[in-house]
Amino acid sequence: MKNLLLSSIIIGILLSCSNDDESKNVVNPQLIGKWKLIETFLDPGDGSGTYQSIESEKTIEFFNNGTFAISGSLCKLSTSVGEITMGIVSESKYSDRNILISNEECDPDNSTAEYRLSIDNSDLIVSYTACIEGCGLKYQKLITE
Repeated sequence: MKNLLLSSIIIGILLSCSNDDESKNVVNPQLIGKWKLIETFLDPGDGSGTYQSIESEKTIEFFNNGTFAISGSLCKLSTSVGEITMGIVSESKYSDRNILISNEECDPDNSTAEYRLSIDNSDLIVSYTACIEGCGLKYQKLITE
């Protein structure tokens, strides 16, 4: 009887264990893949802002392990193409959206600013919460063969 009880306890402990790596990956599966920058959004402060098409080679790629790579700086939603910047995707403290946390130091005076992600009509919207008037970038998913 003692062996049965001990075996039951050990099995219960083993079954209740989880792989921490799986629980850390909070990336929305729709994000996985490579996206190309196609539009920018800036509002002059009166709510009249709209997305404007741009020609750009800037891309952002999301990986299954919860990381991302962007071809340039994430800081303040730069549209410039440059060196690859790496970072992680995390959960927002303020909303149910995923956010980007870059390995680069963007704004040491505003550590609560977030780069929020959302999918809108199959486009990826990256919004910078520190923009008072509203700003964002729109990416289109690249089809891989």
